[in-house]
Amino acid sequence: MKKRKNVGETVFGLYRSAVTVFFAVILIFLLFFAAFSTCYMVTDWTERTFFVKDSVLLNLCFIPVMVLCMTVLRRIKAVQIWLDRMEKEEILFRKWKRILLGILMGMALVWVLASRCGVQGDQEYIQNAVYDLNTRNYLMFSEGGYLYRFAQQRGLTAAVWLFSLIFGSYNYIAFQVLNVIGIGVFYHQMSEICGLFGMGRVVRLKVILYGILFFPLIMYCSFVYGNVWGMALALSALKYEIRFLEDRKARSAVLSALLIMLALLLKSNYMIFLIGMAVLALVETLRKKEVKFLLLPLLAVALCTAQGRVVNGIFQEVSGESFGQEASKWSWIAMGLQEGIRAPGWYNDFVWYTYDESGYDTEIHDEMVKAEIQESLEYFAGHKDEAVEFFTRKMVSQWNNPTFQAFWNAQVAPGEGVRSNWVWHFISARGTHISTAFLNLFQFFILAGALIWYVVCRKEPHYEKALPFAMIFVGGTLCHLVWEAKGQYTLAYFVLLFPYAAAGYGRLTDCLAAAGRGEVLRQTVVFTKGMAAVAAAALAGVVWLWEGGCLDYLTQDTDAYYQYLEEQDTAPELADGVYHIFTRSGLVLGCGEGEGGSPVLDGKEDGSGGEEIQVVNYQETTWLYFVQNQYYLSGSDITVPEGWAAAAGPSERKEEERWTIRKAGNGGFYILYDKYFALSYGEETGSVYLELLSEEKENQIWYAERVE
Repeated sequence: MKKRKNVGETVFGLYRSAVTVFFAVILIFLLFFAAFSTCYMVTDWTERTFFVKDSVLLNLCFIPVMVLCMTVLRRIKAVQIWLDRMEKEEILFRKWKRILLGILMGMALVWVLASRCGVQGDQEYIQNAVYDLNTRNYLMFSEGGYLYRFAQQRGLTAAVWLFSLIFGSYNYIAFQVLNVIGIGVFYHQMSEICGLFGMGRVVRLKVILYGILFFPLIMYCSFVYGNVWGMALALSALKYEIRFLEDRKARSAVLSALLIMLALLLKSNYMIFLIGMAVLALVETLRKKEVKFLLLPLLAVALCTAQGRVVNGIFQEVSGESFGQEASKWSWIAMGLQEGIRAPGWYNDFVWYTYDESGYDTEIHDEMVKAEIQESLEYFAGHKDEAVEFFTRKMVSQWNNPTFQAFWNAQVAPGEGVRSNWVWHFISARGTHISTAFLNLFQFFILAGALIWYVVCRKEPHYEKALPFAMIFVGGTLCHLVWEAKGQYTLAYFVLLFPYAAAGYGRLTDCLAAAGRGEVLRQTVVFTKGMAAVAAAALAGVVWLWEGGCLDYLTQDTDAYYQYLEEQDTAPELADGVYHIFTRSGLVLGCGEGEGGSPVLDGKEDGSGGEEIQVVNYQETTWLYFVQNQYYLSGSDITVPEGWAAAAGPSERKEEERWTIRKAGNGGFYILYDKYFALSYGEETGSVYLELLSEEKENQIWYAERVE
């Protein structure tokens, strides 16, 4: 008679199957779309996403080439000896772990100190709120204020306020250096969790190596927000939960609950981790019949609830305001179901203006946004093709951007000083494009590696232990399918795939190396069958969907993106040197006499004569100064009859002295101030001034002749 499984084992089997199926489906989905499409972002505030065609051949060929290289390396005797030693010797493993973490944190520190990123958006609101608290200005806590309407930001504000008591307000560098420590903690804890999953020491080192290669997360250390430390604390909480489920020590449970409470204090998005931890504890409670395991989720929920009330209570006491009418949490789902100028489901000010329209009443706002949700769902139900396109584009815009907004954050952040050449080129449109080419392949490499792990390792004993990351990955993916979309949100879940990719490629190279020695491993057969089925399904999908034109909307911006990239390539039209700059009739640009000199046309109708102007280019910006008196040409916002005044005087090292030289055709060029205003002239009056750029006006075109 067949022995019946108990309820706990049945529940665990359902949990295992559900996570496995969703994990595999999502990975196949992401791999399929990443094969022929990539998302890029503009470098300005609009945050627009371009859906661009990618090379299917390059992506598909990259994986076997990398696997071949890893297999060849694996079969080198010296490498094999080193790998065997690494698995056996704890001291050697710890030494290399410290080295890799040191490299990673060193890269992060260099980036923080070199990029000198300031704050913008929500970061700036938080910093301003902290300064206001220190100066007893509570406007942000009053009705309609930023912290009145967005309750989820109060915890981070409290943490940054405590930080300011030591380091002061607006001390971005101190906060960013603290993030450097946070990223080290994050990868250390990920490596530790891999050990608890039963993964080998080589895999644990490869996870940190992947962290070094995946520099977008390193770039987030300059982000003055709760992302980095929220991830580090959430991962630490998960580690201590896994320990608690093994050793049953209350100390581990308390520590885990405290850590997830702190993670949610900094960033409410990590609620996904808390939910995942609660599911894991509940499944293990039923499986092992240990009611004690429920201590963790109950304690964690209690602490997180208490944390919110304590923070609200303190701020209410300090500010004298009464909270409780914040923006409806449903509004983020309503916005996530709408089109936007950025991409489907991305931020579009819906939360802000509907909250204003509600009169700052949560109940009224709830009704308004729930009506919007119902309207969106009814529309999708009646327009299924559009619904498929909407959610596909929304998911791809978040997951198929290999930079996960890291470059965009640096590009729009105000620089706290003048950045070095390498930083400027690195985050320029062209530099971002080059980096994205590498990150695009790396992302495909990680997704493929995680799928390989699923195919090869799902029958191994440690597979069940390693499911928590997959469960949280699935939860995060499904959450942001309906919640507000953003590349920075999905980054936290993408890095959870690193252990799976490291283990998958490790097992695959073991199989191939063994096959090369004439040995046959069961995993080799499993891998061959499994990957053959996946490859056949993917090929059929590409032929049916992509070649059939059903997914053109995922590559529709290809031409527009490359045109945009060309427009952003503003290489100087004039090389460094001394020139005569003149008009179409030969009148030469000069400088008026006296201390208040201004640019004028000096009247000489010969481009080879007149005043000499030194041209100096730096980071695609040009400085122009008159050699005779060392006066710099500068713009201004002072109006004159013709438009706005242009000036000349001693350098004051201001933005007004920076110009952009752009080609105008017929050998001429524009001299642009703030990109939109052209240096113009009146040949009859000899005046030089600024006016809005217009390609139809010939009096905005200049010519130059180099002085030998």
